[in-house]
Amino acid sequence: MKGEPRQTLARLVAKTESDGDFEPTILRLVLAGVIGFFHTEPQKRFDSVSVGHLSHPPHLIRINYIVWEMQAWCSKHRPHLAKWPDLKEFQSLGHSVSSALGTGDGTMTWEGQDQFATSTEGEIYRNRLNGDRIRLREKMQSFTWKIKPNP
Repeated sequence: MKGEPRQTLARLVAKTESDGDFEPTILRLVLAGVIGFFHTEPQKRFDSVSVGHLSHPPHLIRINYIVWEMQAWCSKHRPHLAKWPDLKEFQSLGHSVSSALGTGDGTMTWEGQDQFATSTEGEIYRNRLNGDRIRLREKMQSFTWKIKPNP
């Protein structure tokens, strides 16, 4: 992001573009928005058997994929932020947002999702998702598009 949109964003977050924490602040806001979005709908309870019957992967696992994509983008375009957020910052931000929004009765908490995601069954599930994701990207490769530079 360059020019006026970047300047406007800097003003909105009471920073200057040259502030060392300007870009990490923007990333925090984006990630907080993503986490908030996934908490607008309650996460149905699941276990290692029923997780395969959900219409979509659990919220926390989807958020992890978004973080990995953010890190991949940063490694290419903002190498100094390639490892952002670290686990501690991700957990802190996630717990803050999920606590602020709360969960309803019969829903699965952030902690419950994390317990599954870090279990052996969760690893098996994530590996299967990763394989599906790789196959889908390969299948869609011929449909990728790029923005053409201005003449």
